[in-house]
Amino acid sequence: YTYPDGSSYNGAWIDDVKNGFGTYTFVDGSQYIGSYVDGEFVSGEWRMAGGATRYFGAFQNDKPVGSGVFVFKHGKEGSYRQAGVYKNGVWQPFGPVLGIHTEPALRLVLQGKEHALKFTDECGGYSMEQLVVVSNFGPFIEWMRRVNATTSMIVESLFVSAVKFHEDDKSKVLEVRLRLVAKDANGNRIRNTQAITLRAAATRLMVVLSDGQKSVGLLVKAPCAALGSNEQFALPAVRMGSDGSFYSCLLYTSPSPRDS
Repeated sequence: YTYPDGSSYNGAWIDDVKNGFGTYTFVDGSQYIGSYVDGEFVSGEWRMAGGATRYFGAFQNDKPVGSGVFVFKHGKEGSYRQAGVYKNGVWQPFGPVLGIHTEPALRLVLQGKEHALKFTDECGGYSMEQLVVVSNFGPFIEWMRRVNATTSMIVESLFVSAVKFHEDDKSKVLEVRLRLVAKDANGNRIRNTQAITLRAAATRLMVVLSDGQKSVGLLVKAPCAALGSNEQFALPAVRMGSDGSFYSCLLYTSPSPRDS
């Protein structure tokens, strides 16, 4: 779709609103490539005009927020990257510009202590850009908030051991598995912290018909991660005939983001 000002969008739509994976190209040639929710660009790649500079991270109101990484091209010498964080609209780098082939590592402050978030060896092959996507994953941010609020567990080291990305949108994370070393307040190592799984919240729709003595499950449905709150659920409408028999058809309802 081409807008009157010459900019264009090529991607997924729901009810004439950008939703899902897509590419928005500005008049100057720069692009937003990644996930759109309710018309807003929320995560992915900001490819600047000319393509020599790219930024990967999360976005809010068309501006980068949170952790991210800049990737720069420099002639025949290859590409370089700089990780950092946007705070109040200001870029704060974590360190110097490094070569593109350096091990992905992102600095995080957890419980007042600086940690280097990395992939485990068995989770090799992922890039710094994908590590940034993981760091902006909602359940991971919530997990960090909860850890920062507790004194019963002290995190010593933190790694990402597995990541599941959306099949059609690699800038969207569905599941992250963490491996960490942690101790309690007395300095004793806490067990069972080798596999902490974080998933995006999902609501299952279940419809059960009961006459007070017997219950029958009519529908169990999990929402599609690609559509999120914009999915239309099929609800069965059940009627009882004069002979006591049940008849059903499907009603369609489009829940708002607040529905659960």
